[in-house]
Amino acid sequence: MLKLYSLLAALLLFAPLSFAQTNCSSSHKIIGQDIYHKSQPLGVYSIDLAQTLNAIKRGVTSYNSFPYFKKNFYSCTRLFPHASVCYEYTVYPDRRNFVPDDIEKKLTTAAGGSDRGPVRIVTDGNTATMYKYTADHYESFCGPYPLN
Repeated sequence: MLKLYSLLAALLLFAPLSFAQTNCSSSHKIIGQDIYHKSQPLGVYSIDLAQTLNAIKRGVTSYNSFPYFKKNFYSCTRLFPHASVCYEYTVYPDRRNFVPDDIEKKLTTAAGGSDRGPVRIVTDGNTATMYKYTADHYESFCGPYPLN
């Protein structure tokens, strides 16, 4: 019995700590999401993915395109086993995407400088027919949902 307790204690000690879990919704709005910078709580926010999803559909994202930053997502097969390439897009922490609209200031203070925040959308490659999103810096993902 002592070995079992020792094993459980060791697992808890070395288990990664996750402070937030992404609230999943097939809607483009995430309601009541706890947002953290690392382990520091920033508050509860409603997040609207629509602006970023529309930019992806219109093809107006690029690697340097503020506020729709695009970059390669290297854990692609973990999220979309059929895709050979995936892209990640920032849901920029500003008043268009977050309510209340104080997220940008809180992130800058917590990070000690500019920060893109924890919300990302990942699509299934060049055709971008499906997407998943995370609101907790890749700890958990919601989806897939059709990008239509």
